[in-house]
Amino acid sequence: MKLREIFEHLAYSELSQLNVGDVSLGLINESNYDKVLSAVNLGLTALHTRFCLKKKETLIELVYGTYSYVVPKDDLLKVEIIYTDKGYELPLNDESQYYNVSTPNLKTIVVAKDIVNKVAGVPEEYSSSYLNVVYRANHKIMPYGFNGYDAEQVEIDLPYAYMEPLLYFIGSRFHNPMGLVNDFNVGNNYAAKYERACQEIEKSNIRVDQGKQNTRLAMGGWV
Repeated sequence: MKLREIFEHLAYSELSQLNVGDVSLGLINESNYDKVLSAVNLGLTALHTRFCLKKKETLIELVYGTYSYVVPKDDLLKVEIIYTDKGYELPLNDESQYYNVSTPNLKTIVVAKDIVNKVAGVPEEYSSSYLNVVYRANHKIMPYGFNGYDAEQVEIDLPYAYMEPLLYFIGSRFHNPMGLVNDFNVGNNYAAKYERACQEIEKSNIRVDQGKQNTRLAMGGWV
């Protein structure tokens, strides 16, 4: 979808009562592009965090005696799966498994010592020189400072099924600072709509069908 489509929906609906757009034309005022774009970026990140909309891969080379590794990806939201160099899946955050790989924080993986040090007796499927880390990736953050640019040319990588919760998220961001209007909080109402829309997507079991996107590190480029 194009950014212009999002702007049009917002101008006609969620932001129609605010001084950020021209509802008669379905446009966001150019002077407010950055303000709206900030909320769009936040909404897209919220959706990519909650739903696995994009996956990428990166390689981590194992170094003898080093068990903790940082996944050096700025768009990393969550480590999903870890494979050996032979394509076998390693246990992830399962302390009941001896060859478990843990993620103590967002960007760090801790690998079992026996795997790293290639100890004799490690099952063949877990013997590996590097790990293939498949992770949930964030969307490409759109930069600010583009007042006057053509929103029709900006592509948003989001399935249309997620348009509604995105609009509700943005509506909540814009209306919450206003507080109560006739004893009714518009922002909280949009926040509740966002949550319901996300739950409907989860109940519908919508999945993004995508191929692998390889963004592999050069060997030796680990952190």
